[in-house]
Amino acid sequence: MVLNRRIKIAYFWIFKKKHNVRIKELFYFIRKPRVERIGLRFIKNINYSNDFKIVSFKSMRNELYLPYSYRLNELYRICAETFDTSDWHHYENGVGKVNENDIVVDAGSAEGLFSLSIVERCKKVFVVEPNRNFIRALKKTFEQFNPQKVELFNAALGDNNVLAKAIGKGISGSVVESKKGDIKITTLDNLLKDKGKITYIKADLEGWEMKMLIGAKGIISKYKPKIVITAYHRDNEQGKMINFLKQIVPEYKYRVRGISQYSGRPILVWFWV
Repeated sequence: MVLNRRIKIAYFWIFKKKHNVRIKELFYFIRKPRVERIGLRFIKNINYSNDFKIVSFKSMRNELYLPYSYRLNELYRICAETFDTSDWHHYENGVGKVNENDIVVDAGSAEGLFSLSIVERCKKVFVVEPNRNFIRALKKTFEQFNPQKVELFNAALGDNNVLAKAIGKGISGSVVESKKGDIKITTLDNLLKDKGKITYIKADLEGWEMKMLIGAKGIISKYKPKIVITAYHRDNEQGKMINFLKQIVPEYKYRVRGISQYSGRPILVWFWV
């Protein structure tokens, strides 16, 4: 499985798009250890309660609470993405670095490791996640922080206000619009109305990224935040994202990076002014 993935990515790099991946980086990726070995480099300990897996890290003093059903291979994967700066899914590469005055939106936070990794380095974090199992764990993870530092929202983000139901589980779970659904889809403009200046948006929404951008048009045009957004999901096209954001904020610069095994699309796109 791992070898097949690496062969596909090498194929896309040779015959399709390189997406700012240099040949040295490609060779490193092909020879890279399995994600379990990488993830374990950053984990100090894993404890268990009746409801949660409790993870402590070598580089952070705060613990992460995970739903008990959360699989360890998913934990290793998000550790690699969050802490390994060579990972193509690492949000804080280059211009994506979170600064002390940033007010951050973590759109599609899942287990919340990205938010936890930056919460003490930024001014505030808005954590947005539709999955109720994750929300229970997120409340436990961030209970030590007051609302002036961390605000949690149990919602999905899109381009209108409708209902949805959950599909899939774990970090790859998503939502689909449904009149009988019990999950609220809202726009980022509505969710954070009157919440002040947003300076940084991180988004991993399992295919809802473009709709989220449409629903955040007001925030983006007014505040011109840094945006780091996944572009490899099936319903994403980085070209549409780039064109849409450049229409709103012509001065946006952008950079794509990484190669998806499924489509050859870039893993992430960064936007900044």
